Order: sequence, then structure tokens, then C-alpha cells
Amino acid sequence: MLFNLSYRLLKHELKRNELTIMLIAIILAVASVYSLSSFSQKMQDAINVKSSEFLAADGVLSSGKPINERLMPPTELGLQTADQIRFSSMVFFNDEMMLATVKAVDNAYPLKGTIFTQLDPFGHNVKTNVKLSPGEVWLSAKFFQTLSVALGDSVEIGDAIFKVTAILGSTPDQGFSPFTTGAQVLIHIDDVPSTQVIQPGSRIHYRSSFTGSPEKMTQYEEWLLPQLSDDLHRWKTINDESTPVGNSIKKASRYFLIASLISVLLAAAAVGVAATQYAERHFDMVAIFKTIGATKKQIIEVFTLHLSLLILVGVSVGLGVGYIIEWGVFEFIKAKLPVELQIQTISYKALYLAAFTGITCAGAFSIVPMLKLFNASPLRVIRRDMLSVSSYTILAYIVSVLSIFMLMYLFSQSLMISSILFVGSLAAVALLLAMARFGIWLSRKASKDRHSALKLAIARLYVNARSSSLQLISLTIAVQLFLLVLVLRGDLIGQWQNQLKEGTPNYFIVNVPHHQKTVFETSFSENNIEVTDLYPIIRGRLIAVNNEVLFDEVSKEKPKKADENRRESIGRELNLTTHQQIPYMNTLVEGEWWTKSTTDSQVSIEEKLAKRMKIKLGDELKFMITGSEINVKVTSIRKVKWESMTPNFFMIFSDDVLADFNASYIASFHLPTDRAADLNQLMMQFPTSSLIDINQILAQMKQIAGQASMAIEFIFVLVLIAGVLVIQAQIQASMATRKQEVMVLRILGASSHFISRSIAFEFMFLGALAGLLAAITMEIILAGVQILVFKMQWSPHFEFIILSPIACALILGIFGQLACSRVLLRSVKTQASTL
Repeated sequence: MLFNLSYRLLKHELKRNELTIMLIAIILAVASVYSLSSFSQKMQDAINVKSSEFLAADGVLSSGKPINERLMPPTELGLQTADQIRFSSMVFFNDEMMLATVKAVDNAYPLKGTIFTQLDPFGHNVKTNVKLSPGEVWLSAKFFQTLSVALGDSVEIGDAIFKVTAILGSTPDQGFSPFTTGAQVLIHIDDVPSTQVIQPGSRIHYRSSFTGSPEKMTQYEEWLLPQLSDDLHRWKTINDESTPVGNSIKKASRYFLIASLISVLLAAAAVGVAATQYAERHFDMVAIFKTIGATKKQIIEVFTLHLSLLILVGVSVGLGVGYIIEWGVFEFIKAKLPVELQIQTISYKALYLAAFTGITCAGAFSIVPMLKLFNASPLRVIRRDMLSVSSYTILAYIVSVLSIFMLMYLFSQSLMISSILFVGSLAAVALLLAMARFGIWLSRKASKDRHSALKLAIARLYVNARSSSLQLISLTIAVQLFLLVLVLRGDLIGQWQNQLKEGTPNYFIVNVPHHQKTVFETSFSENNIEVTDLYPIIRGRLIAVNNEVLFDEVSKEKPKKADENRRESIGRELNLTTHQQIPYMNTLVEGEWWTKSTTDSQVSIEEKLAKRMKIKLGDELKFMITGSEINVKVTSIRKVKWESMTPNFFMIFSDDVLADFNASYIASFHLPTDRAADLNQLMMQFPTSSLIDINQILAQMKQIAGQASMAIEFIFVLVLIAGVLVIQAQIQASMATRKQEVMVLRILGASSHFISRSIAFEFMFLGALAGLLAAITMEIILAGVQILVFKMQWSPHFEFIILSPIACALILGIFGQLACSRVLLRSVKTQASTL
């Protein structure tokens, strides 16, 4: 019987707008979570697949000594492996020789990505699936230019002779730093013993690469890391921020999480508004039920079952809608995904998460109004102004708030992100409550002598100050969250576009001799190639700070007590340079840059290195450069954009410091791909210089940025829909009382035009005030999210303080007018029928 009553009540109530909005909100919450979770996981997988090409694997273990077999993955994990040895050696051809970076690989290399070869030196890169055979060598274009090698010739490396069978264009893991990437040579790993180059004291790098499913790789990583020695081993994956795209991947992932979370919170807010309006409309019904003998238990059972049926329908439909959305978007972008990800599958993880979210949203955000409904007094039959009171209301609010935080943490998996949004939202609510009441009061004062329609609109807001304030807070938070997603989206995509914009340097040239500097600049200028600033390069080691000699720990033994508090050294030589201006994409954090006339030995240090070494402005640094000691004073600290595709440095000196040292130069430049053939003739003038082609790296990064941007746009649309639903729920919540007001105004002789304008003014005022408050509070939350979560520099967005109130006023005015037009039409028909 109770089930039949609840079912009939559900069918009847679905015809009413409150429950319809509540149902749509549940459907949207579930559909958003499923489609966002499933889609973002596919996009994350796609980004990871493309990003893993930078490592030629999913994970790489490197060491200065042969890697112990005990560190290899257990066979049950089923990971694919590839081995590699890297070392420097001379390549001999006839009576000429040239230093090379030799990469010895096995037949499994590369596990991810593609090797590119060239038909002509410095020509276009062409993909190849051909495997290197023992006895063969692939040389980069520089060898063909400098040594006059031709395909089919034989060259010597150590004691072994190799046949040149290909011009090496690029390898997926060739490296990103121009300081560590030289003229590359590819040989088979089986040929290494015959070269006899590995001798005691040789600098050799051993690498083992692995690939497999994310779950298997995670298991291996958790098993491997505790066994590694920090002094000997290094483990790297694509998620490391030190990789070329690691930082971008982390930012995209964090955006997915925040945007997904915000769409759910907006849908949950719509559920709360609709549930409140639904409960208030049924107070009288419950009071009547109680007067005719219904017990509180029966009422709870009827409405709980009623709500459960609604949630069941909403979750079921939401999962179906979510799958359709995800399927449609997937079909649209499938061609742009890696081949292994072009199969449509159901994500059960996303399915369970979406169902749980829908149930939590509907239950937690409707518990407070439903408790008030269950406790409606029978006296409301004769005293309709009697409020419903429940001793569990405070507990219900606590449950709702904790549910919000639980959802935040469930989606973000980050206490920091959850705390910033949660605390920021609570602080915003408290601030908005005060500002809303003050704004409504101030507007009433300002509208005393204004147009009568505007005065009526403000008076209505003032009379309903409590409900208007809550309505304003809800709208403000909805707009605030939407603006937050909008700004983050623009900043992230803008950052990627600036990093990879047209004209981004796609070549580095290193080891330009000092005596050829002028010839280099002239030659490139005559060929219409714009080169970035030339930077002199000198190798040096930091040995002391403020006369405190830096401590080098060279063994695993526990340091002596006297050494524990000593400042440790950087552990390697640095590439040092001089420059008169602050380099491109470098920002001063502290101090001042020197002038052209500076002659007092100054240095500028990169921000993170300064923090690591505990170096401050005014400190005296001592460097060892080619056997000479120099002393400099720290006069500035810089923030460096390492991904700027231009030469970047930890230490930059004033010009006077390195004037007496011989230096080689480095620069970067952009050259259209159709002019790549010109480089062969141009580089003939600089036989000792090396040209590094990073076109392939840029192409991969653009693909990754494009996929991440596409995912962000899709998520942004869903957040926009959720925001619109909140606005519609808020407008619908005021329709019941508005019908009565319109009828009274019509009876008093007010025209439809007058009433329509007053309603438009009311909604436009609410929209403008919500837009202004949202823009202000958004900046506060945005500062915390960008600085603490995205590690980005925060800058205010003053344009939203102007644009947001205008846009919100227009949008809310239009929505309000459309919703209230039916009310006005009904009032006219009712009045006509009574006459």
C-alpha cells in the first residue's frame, strides 16, 4: 500500500517543476560524473600514451653501474623490457674523428614512440620500423656534414668497425636539454663488448625501460622503489614534473578533478534548492495527513520511499545519459586517440562512482528540508505561518556539510584541493550572507526616488530578505564556481599555447666557438633566420657560500657529526653564462638586475636552486672555473620557465665576471620545416658546432596539449550546463510565491507590462549583485588554487568585475522573464474568466 501511494505520488509530483528539477539535477550529477570520469580517464590514458614516447617507455630505471637482475620486474607482472647503454666515444672515419653520444639499444627498443631517420642530412624526419642489426650504425646528420661520411661507408668506434646504414633523425628518448644532447650514434647493444670502450673509470649510463598496464606498472614501482639506492639509481616516469610534459599533465589532471567536482557541487546545489521548495510546498499536505490520523513513521515511510524511487530513476537515467554523452564525444574524437585506445568500453569504476555520487547528492542535500517536512505541525491547518522545527536539524546540516567534503575528497584525492575549495566556499558563504543583506538594504535606500517598477522590484527583495539572501548566495556560488573553471581553463590553455605558439624555436645550436660568433650571427642574418640571444657557456662548480666550503658526500657511510650541519654541494658542474638583460621568460623574484656598466662581480640565481642551497640576496658565492676561483655577490633571484624552448640557466653572471675565460656559445632559432634543407649548407661553416632538431618533441607536445585542451573544453560545457540548472532551480523556487504576488498586483490594477518590468528588474539586480560578488570571491579562491595547487603565478582578472555583473544580469533577466511569462499569462486568463 505504501509503495502504491509513493508511486502514485511520484507520478503526480513529476508534473510539478520542483521535483522535475530535482530529478534533472540528479540525472545531471550522475551523467556528469560518469561521462567526465570515463572521458577524462580516456583522455588521461591518451595523454600518458603520447607522453610516454618522451621516455620510449612507461618507466625507466637508470644507473651508473650495470643494473642488478634482482631489480627486474617479476615475470608474473608481464611487463615488456628493453635495455640500453649510453656512453661518449670518438667516431673515426678515414683520418677524421668526432666526439659522439653513443646509444646502444636492443631489438625491443623503443617500447613506446618511433625512431625517425632522414633521407638527406638535415632533411625531413621519416618514421621507420626497421630494427638496427649488429654491425650497423646509424649516425646523426652532423657526422655526414663534418666527416663527409656517406651511407654504406664504414666507421670505427673503439675497436669495432660498423657499417653506416641510416641517417639518424631523432629517437623518442633523445633528451630535452641542449646541454646534454649531442651528435647521436645508434648501435646494437650486442656490439658494445667488441668496442672495448667500457673500461674501469669510464662514465657509462645503463638504462632499463619498462612498459605495461598502469596497474602493473604501479605494482612494480611500489615493489621497486624501496630497493633503490638514491646515490646509484634513478627512477623516472612520465608523471615526473621534471619530464618535458610532466608539469602539463599534472595541471591537466588537476583541472579534470576540480572541474568534475564543481559540476557535481553545482548539480547538488540544484538538488538542495529543489528539495527545499518541494518540502515547503508539502508542509500543508503533511499537516493534513497528521490531522486525519497518519503517524510520523507512516509519513517518513511514504516520502522516503517516494524520494528513493526518484533517486533510483534519476541514477538509472543519469547513467544512461552519461554513457550516451561519453559515447558521442568518444566517437567524435576517436580518430585523434592512439590506436590502442580507439575501442569503446564501459568504465565500471566511473559507473560505481557516478551511482554513489547521485545517491549521496540526493540524500545529503535533501535531508534537511525533508526533516523539516516530517516534523510539520498539524496546527499548520489553522496557522499556516507555523514553522517546522526538528531537533535533528543541526545534525542534518553537519551531515550535509561532511558529505560535501567527502565528495570533494573522493573526486580530488587531494586534501589540499578539497580544503581550499571547502574552506573557501564556507568563508564565501559567510561573507556573502552579510554582503547580500547589506546590498539589498542599500539598494532599497538607493531606489526610494527611482522608477516605480524598479522600486517594486527592490521592495520585493527587501520584504523577502531572508529568502532573497539565500537565493543570492546560491546564485553567487554557482557563478563563482563557473568563473573559477572558466579562468583556469583560459589560463591553462593560454599557457600551453604561449609555450608552443607559432615561431617557437625548433632548433638549438651549441658549441659555437668564440672566434666564429660574428660569422655565425652574420650568416644566419643573411639567410633570414632570426636567432635568440647568444649565450656564452663556461663550465664551473660552486664550491663555497659565504666562505663556507660546500660538503661533497661521496660515500654511503653515515656522515660524521661535524659534517651533519654542513651545507651540501650541488654535486655537479653547472653551465655558467653572462647576460646584460633578463632572459626571455625569466622573472625577477628578489633583487635588481645589473646595468651595462656593472663591474662588481654579480650573479643571479634560479629560485628553486636558491631555496635548495639556502642562498639569499647578498650572499657571497665562490666558483671554481678551469682551475681559477672567482667570488661573486648574489644580487637577484629569478623564476625560470624551463619549458620556454630557449636556453635557460641556474646561474647568470654580470659581463665582467667571465670576460677572461674562453667560452663557446649556444642559441635557439625557429626555421620552417620547408627550409630544413638549407641547414646542411649553412652548418658547413661551423664544423665544430652541433645542431639539435627538436621539431619532433614540439610536435608531440602540441598533440598532448591539443588532447588536454579538447578534454578541458568538454568538461567546461558540462560545468556550464550544471550552472544553468542551478539558475533555473533558483528561479523555479520563487514561482509559488510569485504567482500570488502577480494575482494581487493584477487585482490592484497593475498592467502586465509593469509587472513584467518589475520582475525583470528584480532578476537583473540579483544577477548583477551575484556576478559582482562571484567575481570578487572567485579571485580569492583562484589565488589559492593557482598558487598552491597548479603552482602558477596568480594575477587578478579585473575584467570579470565588470563583465560578470553585466552578463549575469542579462542572463538572469532573460531566464526570469521566460519563467514568469507563463505566470503572467495564467493570471490574465484567470482574471478574464472571473469577469
